[in-house]
Amino acid sequence: MAENSDQRFLFEDVFPKPVVARFDGERRTSDAGLSLLAALDRKLGLTDSLARCLNDDRSPARVVHGRGVLLRQRIFSIAVGAPDTNAAGHLAHDPAHMLACGRGTNDLRGLGSQSTLSRFEHDVSGRELVSLQRELEDFAVEKEIASVRKRVNDLALGGRDLRPELVSVEVEDITVWNHSNAFVTTLEIWNLHIYATGTETVLSEELGQRNRVKYQIKRREEGWQVLYRTLDTTFDG
Repeated sequence: MAENSDQRFLFEDVFPKPVVARFDGERRTSDAGLSLLAALDRKLGLTDSLARCLNDDRSPARVVHGRGVLLRQRIFSIAVGAPDTNAAGHLAHDPAHMLACGRGTNDLRGLGSQSTLSRFEHDVSGRELVSLQRELEDFAVEKEIASVRKRVNDLALGGRDLRPELVSVEVEDITVWNHSNAFVTTLEIWNLHIYATGTETVLSEELGQRNRVKYQIKRREEGWQVLYRTLDTTFDG
């Protein structure tokens, strides 16, 4: 039962009213922080875009958990430190996980069981895996381009113009597989010059910025294509 606490010194000058503590809640979770991750995912639309890469050939009348729900359940369980599907039975009715996957906390269906998740993972085709990979690549590239554009736009709004100058590129490592895919690690040295917009007046410079960059490239009919670029390390010269 609820009981008013007289120990107001614990919240001195914060709460003018009695503090009420209850310990008889039936629906509790230890993964409340998952709500923040789910909110970010909804904003980015990442799992929605990934779910569209998955076909569902099951009979609609018999489907309890859609592939989008199962995908989110799997991703979010890994995110909270439960990578083994054996934890699915424990988390299937966890309120934080249900809300993150788009289910109400009173939904009797809960989430997928261990066997349901195992079937889901093994049913994904090779073609779907390729589609998922390309969707993630496009997502990463889009975010990187957006980040660069934001910096350039912020500088432009402040009357400044960024002009990067590539000084040198040194290839440190190349890993090739299947004759058509490769990871390439480079050491790139850049000079960054910021000018007053429309002039040749240098406002500031970052000379000799050294970046270790990893590229994933793929051989196409027209040649090698960069799938994505990751800035692995930035360090002083």
